[in-house]
Amino acid sequence: MVTGTIEHITFRNPDMHWDIAADLHFPPDFDESKTYPAIVAAHPIGSCKEQTSGSIYAPALAEAGYVVIAFDASFQGASGGEPRFLEDPAQRVQDFSRVVDHLVTLPHVDADRIGVLGICGGGGYTLAAAKTEKRFKAVVSITGANFGRLQREIAGQNGGCSRRSARSPSSALRRRAGSRARSTGSCRRRPRPRSRPGTSTSSRPSSTTAPIAARRSTAASSSRSRTARQRWDGMRSTWQRNSSTSPC
Repeated sequence: MVTGTIEHITFRNPDMHWDIAADLHFPPDFDESKTYPAIVAAHPIGSCKEQTSGSIYAPALAEAGYVVIAFDASFQGASGGEPRFLEDPAQRVQDFSRVVDHLVTLPHVDADRIGVLGICGGGGYTLAAAKTEKRFKAVVSITGANFGRLQREIAGQNGGCSRRSARSPSSALRRRAGSRARSTGSCRRRPRPRSRPGTSTSSRPSSTTAPIAARRSTAASSSRSRTARQRWDGMRSTWQRNSSTSPC
């Protein structure tokens, strides 16, 4: 419905599994027979479309002659998605394209004049979305925050995952795979044979009589582990030297 110069809407595009809630802010003396430039406004982390993006920036931009759509991110506000209140960076970036998909269907929106504006965490997501969403012709990030980097730094300060492991989930998979290999490979302790009646346990072969091939396999495995650790240590040192100039 329309309340003054604001229309409260929900939409679900064919490739979506839940609704996105948004407010459309219209310029004064809005004429449906005309087309207007449009702006997508993204709220900060932990916020909603009624705060900041929809209460400060959207009305001012509408007053300047733009059609502005302020939307709730997936899982938050009045938008759908489960679990509730989840801050999913990848999904938040995708939300921008979903909003534009709906925006270009409106007859009073000029599809060749669409901009995007984000505040705080929304500003960080705005820059990420603009890298691939080429329908944005203008991009504004207000006090943009890189939520991914923020989480990595907090985790590092609290003894959590490092920046490299956070950016490269496959490294954790390699560590788990290596652990499984060690538990099932040639280094696994062989079960002690059961003694037969009438035999003495002192006749069991000692570890010094193990087959030469098994000992060589164990040595090769240890050498590979040392080489892998040295390689990762070198890469980590390189990252530490260059971390001050890293873009993210």
